[in-house]
Amino acid sequence: MLRSRINLLFSAGYLFLLSLELLSFTPIIWLQDQQFFWKLLAFYPLVLLLQKFPKLRLVTLLLVASYVFLAYKSQPVEIKNANQKTIIIQPEDLKIKDDWFSAVAKIDGHPVLVAGKYEKFPQDQEIHLKVNEADCAKVDGPTNFGQTDYRSYYLSKNIKSKITLKSYQVTWKKPTWIHAIRLFFIKLCQKLPKNLGFFTSELLLARSDDEGKDILNNYQSLGVIHLLSISGQHVALYALVISTICYSLFITEEKTLFICSGILLFNAILASFQAGFVRASLSYFLGHALKLKRFRLNSWDLLVLTLVIHLFLKPNLMLNLGAQLSYLAAFGLKLVANTHGLKQSFCINILLLPLLLQTFYQLNVLTLFFNLLIVPYFEMLVMPLVYLNLACLVVHVNLVGIFEKILNTTESWVNFLAHNSCLALAFGKINWLWTIILILLSCFYIEKLNRQKFFVHKRLLLIYVVIFLSIHFPLTGQVTFIDVGQGDSILITTPIFRKVYLIDVGGKVSFTGKKTTPQIYYLTLPALRAMGISKIDAVFLSHQDADHIGDLRPLLQSIPVEKMYVGAGLPDNQSFQKRIRGVFNKPLIECLAGDHAGPFDVVSPFQKGLGKNEDSLCLRGTFGTKSWLFTGDLPKEGELEIIKYFNLKVDYFKLGHHGSKTSSDKTFLETISPRQVFISAGRHNRYGHPNQETLDTLKELGIPWE
Repeated sequence: MLRSRINLLFSAGYLFLLSLELLSFTPIIWLQDQQFFWKLLAFYPLVLLLQKFPKLRLVTLLLVASYVFLAYKSQPVEIKNANQKTIIIQPEDLKIKDDWFSAVAKIDGHPVLVAGKYEKFPQDQEIHLKVNEADCAKVDGPTNFGQTDYRSYYLSKNIKSKITLKSYQVTWKKPTWIHAIRLFFIKLCQKLPKNLGFFTSELLLARSDDEGKDILNNYQSLGVIHLLSISGQHVALYALVISTICYSLFITEEKTLFICSGILLFNAILASFQAGFVRASLSYFLGHALKLKRFRLNSWDLLVLTLVIHLFLKPNLMLNLGAQLSYLAAFGLKLVANTHGLKQSFCINILLLPLLLQTFYQLNVLTLFFNLLIVPYFEMLVMPLVYLNLACLVVHVNLVGIFEKILNTTESWVNFLAHNSCLALAFGKINWLWTIILILLSCFYIEKLNRQKFFVHKRLLLIYVVIFLSIHFPLTGQVTFIDVGQGDSILITTPIFRKVYLIDVGGKVSFTGKKTTPQIYYLTLPALRAMGISKIDAVFLSHQDADHIGDLRPLLQSIPVEKMYVGAGLPDNQSFQKRIRGVFNKPLIECLAGDHAGPFDVVSPFQKGLGKNEDSLCLRGTFGTKSWLFTGDLPKEGELEIIKYFNLKVDYFKLGHHGSKTSSDKTFLETISPRQVFISAGRHNRYGHPNQETLDTLKELGIPWE
């Protein structure tokens, strides 16, 4: 009786529809996305399940209700007050930089992000912090288009809150055995040379450090980043080795499965339950267990059963990019099971492409070639060297130097390919709706490709071309204030045959003198890539302050810039010359009031200067039917001089000097009469911008501000 009911659950299509039903709750529950599309997706599979499988209606309702209950119950808790509570940090999660520490920790059993001033506690112990005073807040979401969505990323790890410690007391104790083992391997990876350390950490622990960012970026650029996730090939390797040993010792199939599953579980714990590894391990266990119990289940249903169980174990699974890529690739392999070589690789790449464009915004036309080249290299050289090196270390045979030399040579070729491919294309970001539509269409065309020739893909190619043209030839222009914190960076694009202009580039002012990663790498450049922008037609620099041009050098190193406009006299500033030396060799265009600079009229400065606030390059431009004015950090005296010589009326005004009381004179504002003003100031900045006096002036004049 039980066997017949289980076989009914394995009926063709039931598990597939059930998985769709469960997946549809991810955006509704976890992202609070209540769009009609997601509601329909959640409703439609349930109707089909109840109609097509009437004998399983009660089971279906119970399964769906149980999943929804688990999903709501497992949602992360927002921590609003941490005072007098204890935060526990495991040693492998602790990061220390200069005099500051950060970690993923636990408070009252709930995971949180924590950071604070480092007070010399041991780095190999379980740390207990008794909080005296702390600030609690939600994890920040993206404030710029294309910026990494850390809120969703940490939601996938059940983290909703971040805690900044102001005062605390610290104690510590020995970590538990699993954390001690994980810490041992982390330290081992850190002692290994760069390439061996990076790949060992990725393949064994599913983690990467900042030292290996360039390797990670190379694989991402070539479109083969999925190789770095622990998945089916790793599980297959483990299972093959363990099974061979067990069979040679005449161990029964049941005991072999038990031993192999135990080792896979241990590795999953070591890798912090990395989604791809858990998927492959679950699939291996279920397949062999059902076979031993003589349950009939084809490979399609096995994959879907694995997904359903995985979702029950981790309801927010599909917030994780690794899980999305892992299951989609596994689905693709089932879809093209009867094809091999170039055709199979082509199909898998077509299937993964929408997800990669949604996440990384770019593609490489030679990705198919790179897959054919690098996949065998990775499976036949990198993986064996990593595991062989670990085996050698166990028996105290030191071959690290030889293995590292081999990887140095091969990875230099990978680096060359990543940086010298002329066919890398800044496609732009596609939204989730298009991502899902393209994945479904890809499945349809791949299924046809199994029976027909490549020409059937012309229609799919046409859809990509239409999306590409809509991104690169937009019907509307836009003025975008890039959130660079306490600083200025304004992106202006025109419609159709798009021109791209950037007023200032932002930059972080360092009060300690220590070098920090330029924020342009994680703020401005991702925004440009997400818009499909691969070059800038002109950059306009208002003046020399670091919060306006501090990130100029990394910008010029990262993206082509055709022209650069500056206030007259700024090139004579030696500090400014250091910023552009060796990275911009074209003539600088110096501007004075009355000049034309690209799409702008220059209204200040009136004389040469060295790039001080009073020398700010001030620009007036009309885009569409609306006029804009940008004045950098020009003081009130300069504003009054502008209206003395120019009759200005504008629709929108970027408020001078971040809303400081030294700018935005009342008479000046009355004269230019903006419909709205925009204030570019960092959150909780130390300068108190925008100044209350300035806000009072705006209120008095009835000018809305944002």
